[in-house]
Amino acid sequence: MPIMDCDILVIGAGIMGLSTAYYLKKQDPSKDIVVIDKYAGPGQGNSAKSEGGFRNMFTSNTNYLLADTSIDFFFHMEKEMGYDLKLEPIGYMWLFSEDQYNGIKGAIEEMKNRGIEFTVYNRTEIEAMMPSLTTDFGGDEEAELLGLKNIDYGLFGKKCGSLDADALVRAYEA
Repeated sequence: MPIMDCDILVIGAGIMGLSTAYYLKKQDPSKDIVVIDKYAGPGQGNSAKSEGGFRNMFTSNTNYLLADTSIDFFFHMEKEMGYDLKLEPIGYMWLFSEDQYNGIKGAIEEMKNRGIEFTVYNRTEIEAMMPSLTTDFGGDEEAELLGLKNIDYGLFGKKCGSLDADALVRAYEA
């Protein structure tokens, strides 16, 4: 089919373009949808460079909803649709100084109110989990030059992890 004879033309055959085409076709199977890309095959642009990290910890409700439902769909793709995305629900830890943590308390409260699963750890708990992690930079000249601050808190997102971005591209391509 010539490109101009399609109902919808999606430019970009990475994860964003392919998932867009997938949902457009799912919404209206009668539509002729064509996906084009400047590369020879799908997922060879920015998607090929992706580490495949996912998280649902956002202060923006729109970003949270998009991420959270995407994560649910990734698990659905593996469990019910049979795609091996190599999902690793390992969580994600943000590290904060006392001042940084105090600056995000409002955002943490918003995430708590949305029902986002997370745990806040203090320095002692972080040191017990990761004994080789330096949490105190006092007297370290290089750390001072880099502006590093002591690590006093950790915010651990539970519905976070990684997947194989290429496997996700192949699943949407199918």
